[in-house]
Amino acid sequence: MSKPLPLTARALVGTWRLASWQVTYPDGRITRPFGTRPQGRLLYTPDGGMSATVTARGRAPLAQANPRLASAEQRAGLFDTSFSYAGRYRVVGHRVRHDLAVAQNPALLGTPQLREARLTSGRLELSASEPLPEGGLRRHVLTWTRLR
Repeated sequence: MSKPLPLTARALVGTWRLASWQVTYPDGRITRPFGTRPQGRLLYTPDGGMSATVTARGRAPLAQANPRLASAEQRAGLFDTSFSYAGRYRVVGHRVRHDLAVAQNPALLGTPQLREARLTSGRLELSASEPLPEGGLRRHVLTWTRLR
């Protein structure tokens, strides 16, 4: 494993491609939302802006180019296989905080999205834990590679 680099806002600036996303449950089970090869881009700008978009690979296109003409079932399928949000970011210790201005899921607006961050040469690992209804935590780990 590469040696961690100092985590600064300046070090994050650029475009990142999603390499993997896995979720680990308290019983050790691992799942991969959106499959083994999800697609995504994470952008950090010098002025503190950020944007994240993640999708499953190989999503079926809608029958019509205009999503408003697609069936509710087709639109729901697209929602289930993607997420996106954008806003501002800042580094807080060993974490990155995303403060959202827009989000595919409006329930995220107004909630700080804190990510544990580990930066190495060309790689960024962002992780977060969330409580499960039945108790315990599941841990999301998204690994990104820098695009040059």
